[in-house]
Amino acid sequence: MDTHEGFLNRLNEAIKDGDAKQVRIAEYCDVSEQAVARWKRKGQISKNNLFSLSEISGYRYLWIKHGTGTKRISSVSENRREYMEEENAKVYYARDTDTESSEVEQLIEAIRKAHATKVLSDQSITHLASFIKTLTNR
Repeated sequence: MDTHEGFLNRLNEAIKDGDAKQVRIAEYCDVSEQAVARWKRKGQISKNNLFSLSEISGYRYLWIKHGTGTKRISSVSENRREYMEEENAKVYYARDTDTESSEVEQLIEAIRKAHATKVLSDQSITHLASFIKTLTNR
C-alpha cells in the first residue's frame, strides 16, 4: 500500500530531478513558484497539475501518483492515455487516432515541453509557427 510519504518522495523527485526547473514547472502549470514549493512540502496537488508536472518533468503520471511502472515517460501519448484512464476522463478526437496522429501529438507535446523548459525560445516558436502556417496554406 502506497503512503503519503512515498507519494511526497516521488513528487519531490519529479520536481527536483525532472527535465525542468521549478520556475519552468510553475509557468507550465500556470501557478506560482510558491505553489510548487507547497506541493513539495505538503504533497497537495491537483490531478491536472500532477499531469502537467508529469509532462514537463518527464516522469510518468502513474509513477508519481502510485509508484507503479517505470519512472520516466517513454511515450507522451501513452502517459496521456494512462492519465485519462486513471482519472476516468473523457477525450474526444476530431478523427480516429492512428499512428500518424500519434506522431503529430508527440511532436506537439515535444514542442510544448521544449518551449516550457526554454529549450525553444519565444522567437523560435514564432518562426516555427510561421513555417507551419506556410505548409498549411498550400
